[in-house]
Amino acid sequence: MSLHIHTRLVHPDGPAAQHRPTVAPVYLSSTFDQESATAFGEYDYSRSGNPTRSVLESQIAALEGGGRSFAFASGVAAIAAVTRLLKPGEEILAANDLYGGTQRIFSTILPDRGVDVRYCAASNADRFLGQASFQTRLVYLEPVGNPMLTVYDVRAIVEAARRREILVAVDNTLLSPLNLRPLDLGADIVIHSATKYLGGHSDVTAGVVTVRKESLAEHLYRTQNGEGSALPPFDCYQLERGLRTLALRLERQQENATKIAQFIQAHGGLRQVRYPTLTGHPGREILAREGCTGGGAVVCFETGCVETSKRLIEALRLFSIRVSFGTVSSSASLPFYMSHASVPQQERDRHGLPQDLVRLSVGIEHIDDLIADLSRALDIAGVPGRTPATLIEPKDHPLSIEASSKGEEAAA
Repeated sequence: MSLHIHTRLVHPDGPAAQHRPTVAPVYLSSTFDQESATAFGEYDYSRSGNPTRSVLESQIAALEGGGRSFAFASGVAAIAAVTRLLKPGEEILAANDLYGGTQRIFSTILPDRGVDVRYCAASNADRFLGQASFQTRLVYLEPVGNPMLTVYDVRAIVEAARRREILVAVDNTLLSPLNLRPLDLGADIVIHSATKYLGGHSDVTAGVVTVRKESLAEHLYRTQNGEGSALPPFDCYQLERGLRTLALRLERQQENATKIAQFIQAHGGLRQVRYPTLTGHPGREILAREGCTGGGAVVCFETGCVETSKRLIEALRLFSIRVSFGTVSSSASLPFYMSHASVPQQERDRHGLPQDLVRLSVGIEHIDDLIADLSRALDIAGVPGRTPATLIEPKDHPLSIEASSKGEEAAA
């Protein structure tokens, strides 16, 4: 029987268990007894394979629409495993708007391995790939960049890269596979910091990589096993537990994020309000063409002054100050000073990361409370604005999110 992915998340496949448990068992054993002295069984040593990790990895593969998935000890461990594809003298062509930890690997780790990284504007796929050289082995991007929320046309970039026989890796952390599946658009590799939406509760650090090509799967397994970077069994259990509620969490978070983006846009005292499905966002139509079903739960904006942004964030009560995003409770940060603080100054200057950029990670709290917290913080920070009469919901668009009746008056 073919199951909808929302159902599959609650009914994972996995190794048979004697007592038919509702929840897959956690196999904490580091080693497994063998029946033969000259041949291994399915599992022998947990670094090489573990039944709990097998359940998780099969779940991730199903989420991504097929292929093989590999769970790593963190998101950056997953990214590092992908960079192991490159040899000294080869190059990564990267889009500008990337997670700070990715840029840290690219700027401080890869040069010691003789791997070059070239950053380029990727809004036009042909011009972007036109910057590739004979040494370019991998194109690296995020469909919606972190933290500027720049939207890139994954399908067009994949097609341009394929003509040049270059692999494409997509970090889809900010959207999640429930919104967009880059493998369906032709990408070779999809990466997630599973610490964010996939886990969703700030209680596990993990990364996952999914591929369809067997040659890439063999490479990733060699790296995961050989370097010992696999996700431990108990962490696999926690992450698999988080996946069970992913659909429900994400639906609420995106509904809240849409209303918050509209509230901020209507406030009038802020500028450069960014949310991928907000009316007027330049990438909105790209996501619609690609079949994306939501914009994630990160909203960004600028106040025009670093001190104002700082006062605003420190005045918030429900939005805690955190460096990460994607969990069930809301948070706020200044990426320039937090998630991207480790990026070399020249790189931040070149990418044009605003120092006053505020990043909100929207959780599942009641929208009335979140709007009230933002409104109070804006007043405390001294951000002048107008009081909007109404907030207009986007209509007749593939990415529209139906708002519940509750909370609409507060959002207005």
